[in-house]
Amino acid sequence: MIDTLLQDLRYAARSLRRTPGFTIAAVVTLGLGIGANTAIFTLLDAVMFKPLNVPSPQDLVALYEQPRDGAPDATGGTGRYMRFSYPRFERLQAALGDRGSLAAMTRTATFVVRLPGQKQPESVRSQLVSGEYFSTLNVPVARGRAIGRDDARVADGQQVAVIGDRLWQERLGGADVIGQTIVVSGVTATIVGIAPPGFVGAWSDARADLWLPLTMQQALAFRNNVSSYGEVEVTDPWVTQDRIAWLNVIGRIPAGEQTQVRARLEVANRAGIEDVAEAVEDPKFREEIRGNALVIQPFTQGFSRLRAQLSDAFIALTAMVAIVLLVACANVANLL
Repeated sequence: MIDTLLQDLRYAARSLRRTPGFTIAAVVTLGLGIGANTAIFTLLDAVMFKPLNVPSPQDLVALYEQPRDGAPDATGGTGRYMRFSYPRFERLQAALGDRGSLAAMTRTATFVVRLPGQKQPESVRSQLVSGEYFSTLNVPVARGRAIGRDDARVADGQQVAVIGDRLWQERLGGADVIGQTIVVSGVTATIVGIAPPGFVGAWSDARADLWLPLTMQQALAFRNNVSSYGEVEVTDPWVTQDRIAWLNVIGRIPAGEQTQVRARLEVANRAGIEDVAEAVEDPKFREEIRGNALVIQPFTQGFSRLRAQLSDAFIALTAMVAIVLLVACANVANLL
């Protein structure tokens, strides 16, 4: 069989050499069709299908609040329904107990950072996270240690930082920087760890190169992606205010236990909704808040704004390039 295959290949090569015009036309035609399909599918896979670069992503879930008439805002935190307050996060965490773990995070934001040994500050995409962030994602740091619960305590949180591998390699040359300090928007923080290669956070289209504890929110004057319920003081620390929703919450819950723990989380979230609703004076807004319900969805692929915004466009492009490939094959058939 192998000998026959080799003979066929040699015969095909001789035939193609005898007709260089046909060969070039066929190769170019098929190359365009296959290349277009490969390029679009590569982009489609990266945005739509590729899982997070973390161990066992199938055990990850994301928590949302869904209004009575509508869907949760899964496009990346542009609406109220994807965000929770820090007290609500702690309430959900306590309800989950030892059946899994929850972590809270902000959207990525750009901070001005002066790195060790650097005279000029630079803009770095950063993220504020809870002390359970790295453990929930099951991502061990490459050097040092991760941000822990002690670092993110409300009363005595530490100003520490974990830097990304790319930032460490490209800006610091892979030097030993554990224990050294950086200045983030005028706030000094100690580097305690370096993230593993390839890890860029839980947002597939908004990579982070620096992670800081949530308790640094007020010191850093972080004011991004926030929703408020009623009269609140946004200049006060957000970690103590139940009516300021600014955190995305994810969890790692074994697939076999997700159904059992859902009821626990729903009860805890309902109690939190009632507390917030009671503090709102507008009756219509109060009833709207009470109509929200907790939604738990798979988080295999991470958060993404592009996924929701461009899914229809990607499907249309995939269909178009598939037609291009069919036309290319038909043209080669006509040449034959």
